[in-house]
Amino acid sequence: MNEIAELTKDYPRFKDGRIDYTNARVCPVLNCTVMCGDEVLLTYRSKDVIAYPETWNGISGFIDEIKPFNQIVRDELSEEVNIQADDIASISIRQKMIQIDDAINREWHVWPVLVELKRKPEIKTNWENKEAKWVLKNDVLKLALMPFYAETFQIAIGDGV
Repeated sequence: MNEIAELTKDYPRFKDGRIDYTNARVCPVLNCTVMCGDEVLLTYRSKDVIAYPETWNGISGFIDEIKPFNQIVRDELSEEVNIQADDIASISIRQKMIQIDDAINREWHVWPVLVELKRKPEIKTNWENKEAKWVLKNDVLKLALMPFYAETFQIAIGDGV
């Protein structure tokens, strides 16, 4: 977290204290690959999100508060798809990677995360995602994925790139 605190020390803040990445080029984010057995939970991003609308993705979000990674992961899962802490068997945070998208002038500092669930919970999406579905792990790369998610997914599940 020290790296993120240092990176964002001069970034503007929202009234509630969260980091505002609206005009930032460098943005720290996490992207969770959520698995239950050999199935992966993917979400179809809403047309209302700023980056990469209408593509399939894991559960992702800006790291907009300085707090433990596991807590950020749990908060994001609860907020976006209604997965609660007692549904989670394990959280594995992988090495940060940098993904540069010159088309939208963003440098994403991405922490791939593998979240393994004890059971499939009832999924309820928020406004960021139009829908969610369970996909066999071997079928994930066949979908129209958000840019860079294929690489993030492979690192999260331990298949490299």
